[in-house]
Amino acid sequence: SRRRRPRPSIVLSMAWCTDTGAFGDGFSRTSTAPALEDDDDVNIDDSTFDAQMKEMEREMNDFEHTRGPSSSTSSSPSPFLGLQYRKQARVHYLKMMKLSSKMKNNNKKKTNKIHGRKKQTKNKNPQVKKQHILMAQANRMAAAALFESRNFFRGLDSIDLHFLFVEEGISHLERHIDECMKAKIPQLVIITGRGLHSYKGEIKIQPAVINFLKSRLSNHKHTPNMPTVGCILLEFNY
Repeated sequence: SRRRRPRPSIVLSMAWCTDTGAFGDGFSRTSTAPALEDDDDVNIDDSTFDAQMKEMEREMNDFEHTRGPSSSTSSSPSPFLGLQYRKQARVHYLKMMKLSSKMKNNNKKKTNKIHGRKKQTKNKNPQVKKQHILMAQANRMAAAALFESRNFFRGLDSIDLHFLFVEEGISHLERHIDECMKAKIPQLVIITGRGLHSYKGEIKIQPAVINFLKSRLSNHKHTPNMPTVGCILLEFNY
């Protein structure tokens, strides 16, 4: 199989996640998806999270097995690094929620009466903010590592968004489409998966990708579940 041209490092990929949009016209990378802390894949209970991690580890082992030993080089990123970052993000999320709950129970909410209505003022806890920042950083590193591991050996004509949250998947897709258009690639297979790792098994990335393509690339043809289920075939119209 042909090897993809070198990709940026994981650190650079993480930094890019916070950059402006693709196509050189300042598209917002967060305009088509909810913030990570509002994603149902983040706001889940411990048993659901543990089950997702085990299922992801099983699929990653299968994926590594299908790639074969020849692909397991020192330059090939391990998908399990992404899982470790996801687990770190989970720890920070739980700490953030615990601190928030404690703050609500111990502090009385201040109220201001404005035009006959009561307005609640939130107490800003620096410890809560710190955990939120650490969670976001760990999730960005997880997304970069997971994306690298799934796409390191791919050509420009395909992209795999497995294991990514919606916001992360859209961000990586924007950049990849920009690369495809610069190289005049005729078509792109977007592998979104079937939502097996999402909370309650709901398909999330594929509908978000379809909405993105409709709103931003309406002059290019896209066909869901082509060439197979869990994919989207994007045909460029230059």
